[in-house]
Amino acid sequence: MDRKSHYLLMAILIFGFIIRSITLFRAVRGDEGSFLYFGWMIVKGRVLYRDLFNEKAPGVFFIAAFIFFLFGKNIFAVRILSMFLSILTALIIFKIGVKINNPLMGLISAILYEFEPISLHYSTIVFTETFMIFFIVLAVYFYIPAHEKNSYRHYLFVGSLIGLSAIMRQTGAILLVVIILHRFYNRDTPKRLLQSIGMLIIGVLISIIPIIIYFQAVNALTDAVYDIILYKLSYSYGFTLFKTLEIFINQVFLQNVILWIVGLGGALFALERRKQYDFFLVAWFLISFLVIIVMSTPYDHYYIQGMPAISLLGGIFVEKLINIHENIVKGNSQSIALASTIKWLLVSFALIGSLMYGVSLYSDMKYAHGLPYQIEAADYIKSHTSPDETILSPDAAYYLLTDRENKYKLAQLSAGNIESFGISDLPQFLESRQIRYIIFDQYSVRWRFNEETYRNFFNDEIRAVEVKIVFEWILENYVLEKTFGSGIEEIYIYHSQLW
Repeated sequence: MDRKSHYLLMAILIFGFIIRSITLFRAVRGDEGSFLYFGWMIVKGRVLYRDLFNEKAPGVFFIAAFIFFLFGKNIFAVRILSMFLSILTALIIFKIGVKINNPLMGLISAILYEFEPISLHYSTIVFTETFMIFFIVLAVYFYIPAHEKNSYRHYLFVGSLIGLSAIMRQTGAILLVVIILHRFYNRDTPKRLLQSIGMLIIGVLISIIPIIIYFQAVNALTDAVYDIILYKLSYSYGFTLFKTLEIFINQVFLQNVILWIVGLGGALFALERRKQYDFFLVAWFLISFLVIIVMSTPYDHYYIQGMPAISLLGGIFVEKLINIHENIVKGNSQSIALASTIKWLLVSFALIGSLMYGVSLYSDMKYAHGLPYQIEAADYIKSHTSPDETILSPDAAYYLLTDRENKYKLAQLSAGNIESFGISDLPQFLESRQIRYIIFDQYSVRWRFNEETYRNFFNDEIRAVEVKIVFEWILENYVLEKTFGSGIEEIYIYHSQLW
């Protein structure tokens, strides 16, 4: 790699980190609140899955707990780690591109990934995908020398990285399937095939077995198996395939049309030329995408799993167009019209991609200042309640910020948990505990306590009616006492009229 490419790469990575730091003060919502709150509870002695129900894999909870153990209850420390891993992921994607092709492809792939709107958005908060993807791309990077040298030591290390990615999120294990398919595609001898697969599986077990031993030691293994595996198999979001594809088009494809165009173009080109790792990249993308579709998820962040693969495929496509253009120009070919078309196509890709990225960044920045309001609301609650008083919030973030332990059956009243367990007993819980304060925010009202969300988005009429009844009961028995923030960042403090 020449010095110019090196400086350009460093500038891109630094710019990416600066852009991410702009949204460091966004509100803590949804799954991030659970990761942080559970991490803090682990530091205080609670046992994950036994004392704290959640269907997510344990990795990010333990990472949050470790950071809190080192630095205290510092949300920014965990977020900065997430941002740093996101930047490292882009760097590793560049290195993969260099290994399988050349620095130009690596640079293009890194840019496509680093500024992909969904990945960019979730890299500034604490989410499983950022941590899982880091270990996945690291495993792919080390798979290349393992494959080329047939090094069983490398395969062992790759397997351990896949195990770590699965500890971050269960679907990280699909890379094992991709690698095995690639080994079959290369028609290895049965002996070499079995040896490499065996070392991969041993590597996965090396990462996972210590976690199993830990949960067995704290009498939480049965709970962990249910939460992580069996619970996932027991519910459905009630989605049709049509609805899932509609969400993909609106929330994912249209957010970055250029990436999907160049990525799919790269996939077609890779299938046509069939170089050594082309099949691997295509299989990696397709299997990731199919797993997400089969899961029928309504959430855009699931698609991050396929973003490294499609970014590398996009790098192949764009690099190919650049080479065709240069060859035409250098060869003084008569195909000047073709060269001009390719040039303007590349310019259009860059302009449209930059515009879409700008719109996404602007949207993120509009809602990137909610955390100070959350802290103000938490301070208000702490000043009006005793340290051991129970409060209620739909979002686990407020338990973390107020340093209160949730006493309701669900640490987070997420749409998925409500759909699975229901909340018809919530009024009874509020009365039995004589809970004086409830913290709502605009996000939870619109997403978790909105009957139309369940009726239209989840296709669940039963939960739509239940949510409506419970929310109306709360509004009848609690009065709005204080608000913080405004718009989507607005937070509501409700006080009981009964006690």
